Amino acid sequence: MTAGDERRAVLITGGGSGIGLACAQALAAAGWDVAISGRRTAVLEEAAASMRGEHPGVEVATFPADMGDGEQARALVADAIERFGRLDGLVCSAGAYESRPFDEMTDESWDAIVNVLLRGTAICSMEAARHMAERGAGRIVLIGSVSGFLSEPRSAHYAASKAGMHSLARSITVDLGERGVIANAVASGFVATPMTRGLTEHPDQAMVQGVLARLNPLRRAGRPEELGEVVRYLIADAPDYLAGATITVDGGQTVMGGIH
Repeated sequence: MTAGDERRAVLITGGGSGIGLACAQALAAAGWDVAISGRRTAVLEEAAASMRGEHPGVEVATFPADMGDGEQARALVADAIERFGRLDGLVCSAGAYESRPFDEMTDESWDAIVNVLLRGTAICSMEAARHMAERGAGRIVLIGSVSGFLSEPRSAHYAASKAGMHSLARSITVDLGERGVIANAVASGFVATPMTRGLTEHPDQAMVQGVLARLNPLRRAGRPEELGEVVRYLIADAPDYLAGATITVDGGQTVMGGIH
């Protein structure tokens, strides 16, 4: 996607921290106007202030929204389009996780994860894709997970949602690629984010290092900025022919087959 001197705008859900924030920072550094959303207003404003200071020529907007609420997810895209007058990219990175055995799940626990990760992502993508198809161009990146094909214990709702996100990227491209809308997914391995802080900052660091040594050949957690650079490429620089793919960024975790 080339733009010359024309400004480009991207919306990033879950953009206040973790992988989503790293994606926002990478795209702001590339000169894109950025809208970030999340449930915590103070976190969003702090992230936005930092990006504005680092990239004074870039417009950064915040939109508090709960991706588990379909109407908020739908309104979020409309608000971003109204703010920027266009939407060239969408990154769905809103996170949710719960550890629960499958036989102890309830409708409520299932919905709490699936509604954020898959339903909210689908609604945002539908709204963005319609706008992009009318304009004849647009990029969508869905932050999936290796859990989409390496299901770990006690996370069926999370794994099913991530597998659905991988499939959704393919379906968006199949239906709308001819009209210029390209979607891809990124299957993330274990990344050090606020959501995984319980392990990465555990007092028993010898135990943590032992887990990481078994997790992937690099023997470490991923860094959010490593995912951010991959997403920046997919949104801003990748050729159109890279379409409907799920790109694994996991330090080789799937090469090892997960935790041994």
